[in-house]
Amino acid sequence: MSSTSYPATSQTTTTIPKLAVNGSNWIVWKNRTLILIHAKKLSHLLDDSVARPVKPEPLGDNPTTEETDTFATASEKYQEFDQSDAEVKHFITSTIPDSLFIKTINCTTASSLWKVI
Repeated sequence: MSSTSYPATSQTTTTIPKLAVNGSNWIVWKNRTLILIHAKKLSHLLDDSVARPVKPEPLGDNPTTEETDTFATASEKYQEFDQSDAEVKHFITSTIPDSLFIKTINCTTASSLWKVI
């Protein structure tokens, strides 16, 4: 059985087994995947318990300092959420068989991907 390693901290490594094509290791794979995602403090991305921030609209001409600050804060929150979601999708898709990955290819969020699996 092949596996993929992700650094859990600077001193330890977590190994997630690749999900078998026939699903024979589903329980082990699912639980190790959930533990890793929880350890990374990203489990809210699987259950939609935190709303996805709205992507801010581009600033118009001559924005005020307040508008610029608000835009910067909203952009940062959106990018952090998007990056975390991509990280969870990567954890999952890098450890599933291609036949299952193909079924998730149109999933745009970690939550939607998890529901398909």
